[in-house]
Amino acid sequence: MNDANIEFYRRIGASKLQELAALQGLAQTPEIPLLMPIIKDAQLLVEIGAGYGRIVKGLKNNGFQGKVVAQERCPELCQVLRQDCNGDAEIFEADIKRQQYPQKPDVLLWMWSGILEFTPEEQQSVIQSLFGHLQKGGILVIEIPREIRYVGKPIDERKIVVDTEWGRLDAYLPSEGELLTYGAKAGFAHHQTIHYQTDTGLKRSMYVFEKK
Repeated sequence: MNDANIEFYRRIGASKLQELAALQGLAQTPEIPLLMPIIKDAQLLVEIGAGYGRIVKGLKNNGFQGKVVAQERCPELCQVLRQDCNGDAEIFEADIKRQQYPQKPDVLLWMWSGILEFTPEEQQSVIQSLFGHLQKGGILVIEIPREIRYVGKPIDERKIVVDTEWGRLDAYLPSEGELLTYGAKAGFAHHQTIHYQTDTGLKRSMYVFEKK
């Protein structure tokens, strides 16, 4: 997450994040079955910004057999991960901008809307860093919404603000062209884009990049 947003996550707690996931139709991890044909053979998968463990549980429920590392910066959410995902994933408390992995993963998942919490310059920089962490042939998946509903208020076409009792999040929604440019500049090949819709009608997209 962006440095400016850490206090928001320290205050909001796992239960409210679960409510927000349900509101957006993400509670049952509809994206994981769509990704399984691409990630099913991975030996090491790292989820960036694992939150309360939604994706970790989704991977297990969909039969993923590889090792899962749940990376999360917020200490309070790491505590929840250790309680609720014990045995399903290795918990790794680290900042995406400063992480180091003991071995290079086959798959990196950056789900929900994690990339939105960075400026365009930071988005490019982080994707460049992630390219270096992946092994050759590895996959990076970045998920974003295609519309802003339920959570957040658009300020303009790309800037979003989320004002709540726990604090304020400032976000930037990259366009498809921007994401593809980020990936190409980092050295990735664009493998495919998966568009889908949640059961509450929210349109979302997953961009799949491959390190050739």
